[in-house]
Amino acid sequence: LSDGTLSRFTISTQPAQLSYYNNDSEEKYYLYDGLAYTTTDTNIANLWSINNTNTISNTAANIYFDKRILSRYVISGTSPTTRHFLVDTGVWYELNSSEIQRLINNNERATLIDSAAAPSIQSWSNAYVITTAGNIGYVVDKQTARPFPNTQVRDHWLNNSNSITVTDSFMNLLQISDPIERALRSVNDTRIYYFENSTKRWIQSLNAYINTYAPHTLVTDTFLSSTTDGSPIQ
Repeated sequence: LSDGTLSRFTISTQPAQLSYYNNDSEEKYYLYDGLAYTTTDTNIANLWSINNTNTISNTAANIYFDKRILSRYVISGTSPTTRHFLVDTGVWYELNSSEIQRLINNNERATLIDSAAAPSIQSWSNAYVITTAGNIGYVVDKQTARPFPNTQVRDHWLNNSNSITVTDSFMNLLQISDPIERALRSVNDTRIYYFENSTKRWIQSLNAYINTYAPHTLVTDTFLSSTTDGSPIQ
């Protein structure tokens, strides 16, 4: 065709981001840069703001979509400029190395996508505490959320850590476990630590532990190793 003939046609471009819902398989798709990132988990779909406005059949999806995994965890870019995020409804929270160690499971599958897709990027800000819209607080250890047993412990953690407010869909992807205390011990260590200002302080005195810091909570090795060592408590 000549340039004059081509100029009669309107060139249509695909929007950078679209979402689709598959009525046949209940798959949800997040489209970006020619790829379809898919999940059947409603909570993950909510994190990515996927709704049921645009529908597609299973046959059409298999023909037209080049599918990739969609999850709460995003890796963007390549080494040495790789960036890591947790997604929660319009916000991508960027994680530093300690936060990755503390918040992401070793076998957790990631969505590999350009960070240019993010509606908004914020820092996780070294937060140990997440808070729901109902103002219920938890300490996160991998995909485990530990509630506070009482106001005293809650105030202690909030005074010594930043807090991130998360959606119900974000919370639904976590497993609620035993309450968190101020004193912590790794499942593979006999030492008990007192958490204070993002540091762990080894409680070396049995009397100090019994009189001031007991009881303690068992946490993962990676949770404790992601914190800074403080001065021991004699």
